[in-house]
Amino acid sequence: MDSVLGGGVSVNEEYAVDTPATTNTEALATFQYAYFTQHFPKTSFDLDTRLLPSLSDLGRVRFEISTSVRRELFRDLTVALSFYDTYDSRPPTEGALGNDYGVVTTIGWTF
Repeated sequence: MDSVLGGGVSVNEEYAVDTPATTNTEALATFQYAYFTQHFPKTSFDLDTRLLPSLSDLGRVRFEISTSVRRELFRDLTVALSFYDTYDSRPPTEGALGNDYGVVTTIGWTF
C-alpha cells in the first residue's frame, strides 16, 4: 500500500483548436493511492487524482481522475478494468464538452 498527497503551482501552454495559444497558471492538488499483492492471486489497484483551479482564469477548474484494478485469474493470466475522466469547467474551445471519459478492459498474459 502506498499513498501520496501533494500540491503546488502549474504553468502550462494550451493549444486548442481554432483559438490562440494561452498560458495558464493553476494551483495543483494531487492524491495518488496504490495497493498490490505479490502472491496468487496477484492484485493491484491504482488511483490518481488531480485538481487544478486556475489562478489566471478565475472560475475555471480542471479535474482529472484515473483508476485501474488488475487481478490474476490463473497463473500469469490477468484481467484489468480501467476508468478515466478529465473535466474542464470552461473548455477553451466554444461549444466543447466539459468531460472526456472512458473505460478500458484488458486481458493479459505474462511470460
